[in-house]
This record gives sequence, C-alpha cells and structure tokens, in this order.
Amino acid sequence: MTIKNHKAAYKALGVALITSGALFFTATSAYAGSDSYVSMQLETGQQQDSKRSTPKYTSNISYHSPTAFKFAYGKHYGQYRLEGEFGYAKSTINEIIGHYGQQTDESGHEEYYSLMVNGLMDFKNTTNFTPYLGAGLGAVDVHNNVSYKPLATTGTLTSDHYSWVWGYQAMAGVNWKVKPKMDVSFSYRYFATGDHTHQQSSTSGSTTVPDIKIQAARIQFIGLGLRYAF
Repeated sequence: MTIKNHKAAYKALGVALITSGALFFTATSAYAGSDSYVSMQLETGQQQDSKRSTPKYTSNISYHSPTAFKFAYGKHYGQYRLEGEFGYAKSTINEIIGHYGQQTDESGHEEYYSLMVNGLMDFKNTTNFTPYLGAGLGAVDVHNNVSYKPLATTGTLTSDHYSWVWGYQAMAGVNWKVKPKMDVSFSYRYFATGDHTHQQSSTSGSTTVPDIKIQAARIQFIGLGLRYAF
C-alpha cells in the first residue's frame, strides 16, 4: 500500500473514532449518577479457516493463534453497562491451499481495527466475583497484508489493502473485585466480521489481477483484563 493510501486509511479510522466517541458520550451523558470506568484486555485465541476467492479460483487460509488487545470506556446503569470500545487483533497466515495444491512462499497477516458499542449485563451477588454477558456491534477496518506464489503462476501475488466492514461480538466472563475501584476480568469473546474484498498485484507485471474476496473472519478469544472505576 502506498503512503497516500495508508494516510487515507488512518484518516478514516480517526474520523470513525471521533464520530463514534461523540455519539457514545452524548448518549451516556444523559444519565446522571452512573458510575464510569475504563478497561483494557489482552487476549489470545483461535481463528477459523477462511475462503479466498476470485472469479477463477478459490483457496483456503489457515491461521496461527491470533493476539488482541482492546480498550473501553463505559458506564453502569444498575446491573447493566454500556461501553464504547476500540480493539486491535492480528492473525498471522499459517498456509494457503487452493486448487493447485499447497501454495509456495506464503507469508503475511491480517489485522482488525474495530470500533464497537457494547451492551452488558452483570449478575451481581454477595461475593467479589460478578459474572457477565454482553454483545457488541460496530465497524472493523480489515488490513490484508499477504504474499503468496501459486504453483500455477510464475509471479508472486500480493495484497496490502484496507477494507471497512461490519463486525459483531458476543462476550461472557467474570469480574473479580480486588480493590473497591479495581476489577480483574477473565473473559471469553466471539468476534466476527463481514466478508471483505481486497486489491491484489502481481510481480509478473500482469495488469489483470482481480480483487480477492475473503470470507468473514470468525475468531474465539480468551482474555485477561483490568477495569478501573471512577
């Protein structure tokens, strides 16, 4: 991707962050007396294989274990919570297999920059452990940075392209209150995106390389996090 395209992608991400943040703070500011908090989460997990397709061929991608982190600002409304979240996840390519057998010299990764609005419900009790369930919806900027050489061609195909798609997630976990204003969280998260399409280029000089469509990402995460109330 060129420097110009990188700047455009990050400019779009910045505008989306500012817009979603303004809407979230406007919505939550109407409820006086609610407790605010910030949280961060580190995660690892497993990503389901994805299909890659063009008009002429289909291939399958497998991934190494992805890693992720996310930051959130939220408010309590009784047993319910509403939060805005920024997340980042990265999955490294394991292998790409298509109609011509295993591809050669495959390398690269996919990155997911997500902006989510989450709704959660706490199951409060008399202990310091509070189970919760939640779900979120938002937008995901998918960065496809992959290089591979199909056995049927002489050139290497590369993709270094960003694509915005819808995303959603479901969450469950337990918050452990270790101090009056601080919790440690243990979590499970199912994260998914819509199908995304990316531009490709070829080192053989071909000008007819088609865009490639990649099946929706499906990732299961387990995580450990901290939450601070104020």
